[in-house]
Amino acid sequence: MVVRIVLIIVCLLVSHNSVSNFGGYISNDISESGNIVLKKTTAPISLDKERLFFDVGQRVKVKGHFWLTNNDDVPHNVTIAFPQDTRWKADWDSDADRYVAQDYKVFRPNLEINDVAETFNGFKYSKGAYDLNLVNRKTAAKWVEEHVALNEANPVYTATVWLTKSISFGANETKKVSIYYDFPWFYKDETWSFGLRYSNQRVFEYITTTANTWFGGKVKDFEAVATLPKDVASRIELNPAGWKLDETGRAVLNKQNWSPSSEDNIAFSWRSDLAMHSKNGDNDCLDSKYYRDYHWRFGFDGSRRTAWCSNRKMLECKTFSIVPFNDDGEYDPQEISHAKSIDGEPVMVKGLKIINGYGKNDNVFANNARVRNIEFYMDDRIDREQDVKWKQAFRLKDTDQPQVVMFEEPIDIRKGLDFNIIDVYKGKRFEDICISEIQLIQ
Repeated sequence: MVVRIVLIIVCLLVSHNSVSNFGGYISNDISESGNIVLKKTTAPISLDKERLFFDVGQRVKVKGHFWLTNNDDVPHNVTIAFPQDTRWKADWDSDADRYVAQDYKVFRPNLEINDVAETFNGFKYSKGAYDLNLVNRKTAAKWVEEHVALNEANPVYTATVWLTKSISFGANETKKVSIYYDFPWFYKDETWSFGLRYSNQRVFEYITTTANTWFGGKVKDFEAVATLPKDVASRIELNPAGWKLDETGRAVLNKQNWSPSSEDNIAFSWRSDLAMHSKNGDNDCLDSKYYRDYHWRFGFDGSRRTAWCSNRKMLECKTFSIVPFNDDGEYDPQEISHAKSIDGEPVMVKGLKIINGYGKNDNVFANNARVRNIEFYMDDRIDREQDVKWKQAFRLKDTDQPQVVMFEEPIDIRKGLDFNIIDVYKGKRFEDICISEIQLIQ
């Protein structure tokens, strides 16, 4: 007798920006990746052992190993499915006189079964990663076309694409399923007609509650290991309770016969000390702040192993500003539009500590461009009773070691410290301009 069941590997991986001219968000829309899920909970497939490895840096590199056992004396055919949310566009077809769904991008994680490389070889679709009513492409394309017809200002529909793979279990057989992928940090900044509202947090989340769907409702032997940047390991918040962190930045979480609740989902939360505001609403300047997976938060997170990077278009913006967060970890440009009325204590800064370039290692530093000349300025100093302009320029050294620039006198930066990158040291391979870290000297 052969019984067919479906296993779901829940890993939401594709990130994208969502921007509105009037209001909306700039974010990685997908905030979670996850565990493997058993759709048919009555099936005799148990999750005997799970090993997770997280390498935390500019992105989070994930390795997951799952030992699955068929607790039955007869074989079972199994289909595993890996979902990802993808932005699916529809364009107007004048010949058809309607919107027609176009091609979409799909991410293929690495898959191994018993340490042998395999590939996903099928596709299914649903309206969400937790919607297991899977359909064919024709039906899903109709969802896209209907959505866009009703929302012409935003001709994109987010659908879940499932990559599928069939495997077989012999009687009482155990198999190891492994997946490997890189996951971007999740963040969400609000964008409105008056400007952007920023948060100082970026997070990574991994769903563990799906362990309850396996035979017995638990994972028998669970271990997660997170390798955190040593220079900031103590400032990254870890969930759930029980992580043990050593002096090298290695954190370990162990559980036995674990039936995790929603509060037990793994989460890493990394705080940035400062925000970077752009007074220029030009799309190129906005892209300079949110360049790929190297957005501005990485320049103020305390670690030399991450960096804010952008393309050379940033040299034309000339309107970036370093601004402090409020006590709630937010920055709202509307709150400081009238600088003289800002509540709170002055934020007096004597200078800055800067790690130039991408300081992860020598090769990465040399391959990317570094800042040569930078100019800081203010058009209206908040610490003066009348409008006073201020400007001071510095030449940074071409080194990945921390360097200090001191201002002629302390400056109150509640309103923001404007800066302009004048020119750069060229990278050996890339034109991307990087700064690993900017810290205040107070």
